[in-house]
Amino acid sequence: AVMGVGSRALFDSRCAALRQLSLIFWQLCELVTNDMQLVCTSDGQELLGGERLNVCTLESLRYNSPFRASFDPDNPVCEYMSKMYKSVRDTVLFKERERERAHAHTHNAFSPSVCHCSA
Repeated sequence: AVMGVGSRALFDSRCAALRQLSLIFWQLCELVTNDMQLVCTSDGQELLGGERLNVCTLESLRYNSPFRASFDPDNPVCEYMSKMYKSVRDTVLFKERERERAHAHTHNAFSPSVCHCSA
């Protein structure tokens, strides 16, 4: 087994971007929250933050997909939460930006008001 990322066969079956990101996330496991974990289930389904990450092949893309011409099998197009993304890395970056926005909104919602008073 490849430490922390499943069996060697399962690891090798993933595209390069998923292999890289899963190793990075595993190394940073104490810093990565559940909503950013990248997991491959025993039946081969990819999950990002517990939500299904559908990794597309060139053959599975619609004929008129805007991502068809730039398709990269090492960093393929993904469907995540009913939206299509140009690549695995773009999907993860989008998820991270959304997580940061939610965190900032939550943080700001509970921040005390600031008053600038003149003396």
